[in-house]
Amino acid sequence: MARNESHDPTDLIGNAEREEEATRLRQIAEKQARDDLIAVMSTDQGRRVVRRIIEHCGVYKTSMTGNSYTFFNEGKRDVGLFLTAKIADATPQHLAEMLLSPN
Repeated sequence: MARNESHDPTDLIGNAEREEEATRLRQIAEKQARDDLIAVMSTDQGRRVVRRIIEHCGVYKTSMTGNSYTFFNEGKRDVGLFLTAKIADATPQHLAEMLLSPN
């Protein structure tokens, strides 16, 4: 919706059209993000970079420190888990290849 447009709750057709367009644009963005991730994960270099990021996020270690630094660690870990889940959804074969790679 343009910034100078006012929202009219009684314009059911216009609102439905705007919602459909927003959904379409969101789907395009999600497909692009998925395709980008597949492209990165399809190369040895990309898998190595992603693996280093996931390891830095502490996905495979405890985040518990006994103090407030635990919250920071959990935030990093959440990012790593998010990335791992996106990869598992988009290209599980490349996730397995990354995890099984010795490098």
